[in-house]
Amino acid sequence: MTDAVDGGPGMTAARRERAFRALSAGRLPGPADRSLPRLRFDRVAQRLVRDLQAALARFTSARTLLVVTVTAPLRTPAKTVAQIEAQLATTGGRRLDRVVCGNRVRARLLPRSHPGAPRVIVFVHNPAPPPDGLFRLVAGWVRGAAQRAGKTPRSGMRRPRPRDPAAQGRTAKASS
Repeated sequence: MTDAVDGGPGMTAARRERAFRALSAGRLPGPADRSLPRLRFDRVAQRLVRDLQAALARFTSARTLLVVTVTAPLRTPAKTVAQIEAQLATTGGRRLDRVVCGNRVRARLLPRSHPGAPRVIVFVHNPAPPPDGLFRLVAGWVRGAAQRAGKTPRSGMRRPRPRDPAAQGRTAKASS
């Protein structure tokens, strides 16, 4: 991945915030990759993105990020939003890979490590190629942001301090 995509070591807080806003709007930061599906930005797609972000925010916590991909064309966007919300409610918001209203919908819950990161990212894209590259891109970007912030990418918690061997010996002696 390029520095523009994974954040890079020289990325300022303002640039990182703009990149998170771009991701939340469904835009890819950095140069386009041929393995990624082409994203759609027409009015219907933008409305679906806004509606899904509002409807699906309840499925995330302060430490999680929901990434949703929807294939175009969108014939019934309002019905699609309602059914995606209902499908995620039945799966507990964890993972989704179904056809909803004629559109292939995939959703993944990822750790969210940066407080400025969006809680829901929605991509509307053409059917080919598959959106696996989008999930890898977002996961790599979040992982890079977590490492730069000094957090572990899985839990979103700060890395534990190395334990003092002398303290470990005292607790072992106290318990025996």
